[in-house]
Amino acid sequence: VTAKENYCNQRKVRIKSEELTLRLQIADKCRQLVELLKERHEARDNYKREVRKAKYQQLADEEEGEFDSDAELNALGGVGGLGEGEFLTAEERAAYLRRFEEENEEEESEQDDLSEPEDMD
Repeated sequence: VTAKENYCNQRKVRIKSEELTLRLQIADKCRQLVELLKERHEARDNYKREVRKAKYQQLADEEEGEFDSDAELNALGGVGGLGEGEFLTAEERAAYLRRFEEENEEEESEQDDLSEPEDMD
């Protein structure tokens, strides 16, 4: 083996080693990115769920007369679709609450579907 061949072989080994190191670093960064995306997705879903829950609770509170005045309700941002002085009937409130529960169940079902590994048999 000549000195030139020896040098070339050492260089090939060093290049392969660097390539493997870079591939491992890329794989690690990809795993980190996937974890961050999962956390972001979960945080977004939790935020949406809390907003809906607050909206439906506000509707329920309004129906139960927990607000002293329309001004107090409007100060809290009002209720989408309801004008000043308009209140939900008991049936409407029950429908809103049912829909809220159904949406939560659907989201939880979707989350379960995403978190369970599929069987590839």
